[in-house]
Amino acid sequence: MGLSRNKVVLSVLEKMAREKDEQLSVFHGPMPLKDSEKNLQKVMREILNKDSKIIFDFDSKGELYAKWGENSVNITASLADNPSFNHIQVRQEDLDNYVNYTKNTEYWAFKPSSFDAKEYASDKREEALNHKELHLGEKIAINMYTKDYSWEVNEWLRENGKPVALKSFIENYLGLLDVSTDKFQKLAKNFPKFQTHIKDMLLLTIIATSGLDKIKTKENLKALRIDINLPQAVVDKIKSSLDANQLSREAGFYSATSFEEKQEFSRGGGNSCTLIIDNYESKPVKLYSANPDEQEVLTKPGVKYLTLFHYKDKEQNKDYFVKRPVRSLGFYTVEKRQVESSLKDTTEYAHDLPPLPPLPNFPIM
Repeated sequence: MGLSRNKVVLSVLEKMAREKDEQLSVFHGPMPLKDSEKNLQKVMREILNKDSKIIFDFDSKGELYAKWGENSVNITASLADNPSFNHIQVRQEDLDNYVNYTKNTEYWAFKPSSFDAKEYASDKREEALNHKELHLGEKIAINMYTKDYSWEVNEWLRENGKPVALKSFIENYLGLLDVSTDKFQKLAKNFPKFQTHIKDMLLLTIIATSGLDKIKTKENLKALRIDINLPQAVVDKIKSSLDANQLSREAGFYSATSFEEKQEFSRGGGNSCTLIIDNYESKPVKLYSANPDEQEVLTKPGVKYLTLFHYKDKEQNKDYFVKRPVRSLGFYTVEKRQVESSLKDTTEYAHDLPPLPPLPNFPIM
């Protein structure tokens, strides 16, 4: 009953949003490769170096650093710079090394589900969905994300790697109850499980994003997201972005369900329903998901959204939103083209970019 009501309401709201909004698509244009993206790329490669001596440590302000040799990268500052993870050049060599890394990782929570790569390659559903063939490492990263640890990765991204984002991990594995204590910040580098945990989350974010970029999707894929207990502060922020005609950015991955294919929701009605329309950013990951029956569609971190419509169902105490993602054509930068042409082992990309339309000048929240 809950789902049918959700679908009816959102279908009506979609029509109203389209009548209200004449802009069919929102784009952002090419952007230069930022220092934060270059730095995260360096850290990724160093983690995957089997002889690496990289160490993650907090400074006195609680900002996370990666250090090896004479190199030092402020991870907190890099994440706070709103990096586009799909700018990061992931080579064939990096993907091969990641597969080996997942075999040897000590942290049990990110152990991938066992699956046969050949079965994926020959699965007719993949051809039907027009998926570009993914590397095994990318399939593993997406598969790991769809387990019960997605919230941990997303919280880490949203908090820019600061200690507060590691609360449950610290309490469960390190036995410290106050994540803000100087004790934790000083001792973190001495906990092997903490070191592995940070490596796992950063690598998963970059490799899964690489895989999502290779999955093609049909035009105007509609996705439905139901939040069980969306904080009022988040609801108010979304509403204010609508009132001010501003874009909002989701720092983490954004998980939703195919609006057309999913028939039931085990989590019930929730207190918030969001319909994503004109959607090129959400990618179907059923083939790689640990929970294929969920018909999950997944959006890479850092995507910006324009909120088109809001409706408050006072009887159900539920907020309904209609959003449209900013289509990220701009990741294929001049710098990336130059890098790809200079590397023989670069993973092949197939992105046919149409001419850019006039770019809207939206402020970003």
